[in-house]
Amino acid sequence: MSLKWRESLEKDENLRLKYSKKRGVSKKYTLSKVRNESSYKTVKYYSEKGYKVSIICNVLGISRSAYYKHRNREKSIKEKNDELVCTLIKEYHSTFDGILGYRRMTMFINRLNHKSYSKGYIHRLMKFLGIKARIRLKKVSRKIVEPNYTKDNVLARNFKAEKPNEKWLTDVTEFSIPNDSRKLF
Repeated sequence: MSLKWRESLEKDENLRLKYSKKRGVSKKYTLSKVRNESSYKTVKYYSEKGYKVSIICNVLGISRSAYYKHRNREKSIKEKNDELVCTLIKEYHSTFDGILGYRRMTMFINRLNHKSYSKGYIHRLMKFLGIKARIRLKKVSRKIVEPNYTKDNVLARNFKAEKPNEKWLTDVTEFSIPNDSRKLF
């Protein structure tokens, strides 16, 4: 049974790799900088389903001791700091109704927490969390101008004439020329 399972696992992995190369799928970003973390997660997933850890590690090409070392390790100071800043980003994102971009988010985090994180660092974490600023609509400020000279509407949209030359009409269309102050009529 383990041989069939190993072959099916290798086949699935080969198909996944082939598909990801063909489609141009990039490697997903994680906060952890641990090598083979996806392999360790795979071992954990299948070991919880009842498969032997040694067989899974052998198929994935990692040592059993490396898996257990990873499982029992403590998070680094950088990982803990990243998680702390991620919670701050989520908190400020919800507090300010999602209007903060990475520049203003950096400003608020640095001022309110007396830290000095860079814009790139906050931008990277916001990208990892999938948080983007909600873009607000610009206010349109136009003056509504009443025309100076208007004639009475004598026709009242009754364009049918009883005899020729009874009703004469004209239309003036105004075009603005791009990058120029002049107008075309």
